[in-house]
Amino acid sequence: MIFRFIAASLLLLFMRGCDIYSTSLWFFQTEGYKDETNPLVGLGMDWNVLLVANVIVVIGVLALYYVHLINRQKVPALPRLQGEYRSTWDFAADLYYGSRKHKYKLLYRLSDDKRIALGHYGVVLLSTIVFASGVATAHNLLSYHRVGFYVDLKGSINNLLYLYYLAFALFAFFSYRSILREDYGLVKLLNSADAWSAGAKTTKG
Repeated sequence: MIFRFIAASLLLLFMRGCDIYSTSLWFFQTEGYKDETNPLVGLGMDWNVLLVANVIVVIGVLALYYVHLINRQKVPALPRLQGEYRSTWDFAADLYYGSRKHKYKLLYRLSDDKRIALGHYGVVLLSTIVFASGVATAHNLLSYHRVGFYVDLKGSINNLLYLYYLAFALFAFFSYRSILREDYGLVKLLNSADAWSAGAKTTKG
């Protein structure tokens, strides 16, 4: 667990460092902030505020990811869910709220078991921020060095940054679905182990 946490921490710090460095190359130029992908800049936040926000986000995300790793150490404590599920979201509703009929609650309500939900959010946020940092770094460097094809791309596509935001949202969605599927696989494995254990006891009896 410690190795995975250290590896994830180093990856996150490295990617955020790349984004911050690439941003600093042109951020202080006249109107250089206009190409910044961070939505805080659009709210008028200055460089120091961006740095503080990055520190807070990194600490928060790593704390949530650590919760996920602790959850993984307690896999036997996961609820034993019965039956097959028609979709990942049926499983999520059963896992979070005790009934697959409550899928709509996924849109606005945290899980009844906050530990599981926070761990999931930690994985999604970490992977999405790493992905977004890579995209932002490439965007910053290509913009700063005025690479021909990228300059043409920005000129031909209005509001390119909004496409990036859409890509980040889709990445987060699929990351969330992926971690839910992983949990479903673990629960099915636990159920199979329980069934085997019960069968073995019956045979011995």
